[in-house]
Amino acid sequence: MSRNQRFALIGVAVVIAVAAIVILSTGGDDEDTSSAPSAQTTTDEGGAKSDQEATKSEQEAPKPSVTRIQVKGGKPVGGVKRINVKTDDTVSLIVSSPDTTSAIHVHGFDLKKELEPGKQVSFLFRADIEGEFDVELEETETPIASLAVEPR
Repeated sequence: MSRNQRFALIGVAVVIAVAAIVILSTGGDDEDTSSAPSAQTTTDEGGAKSDQEATKSEQEAPKPSVTRIQVKGGKPVGGVKRINVKTDDTVSLIVSSPDTTSAIHVHGFDLKKELEPGKQVSFLFRADIEGEFDVELEETETPIASLAVEPR
């Protein structure tokens, strides 16, 4: 192979490599993919994770453990529950009562739901704020749980 042929071959390889990098960095094509549904997961900042990132994080994230609290006579049965999670874990909390009417308030996340006798309320949210937060019966300010969100 002559010297000029080698330079031509190297030039073609460089062009192919640059084209591949450009195609991969732009997502592969310019076609409208709106007809194909996408399983995107939004982030707090309003951005979106790619399908591959969402699938990876779904595989890594364990299923949330459910914390159940029963309120009887305006107090948590068994005392105040301690809920320990890591940042970005999913918190699942179910509160029920045979006799208490009150709003259940998850401080810090500013979540509030009305609890009625014989019913239950469910909370399912991402623990994206680090710290310790009270979960309480709003009207009487009675704590029913303490949520601790620790860094990963």
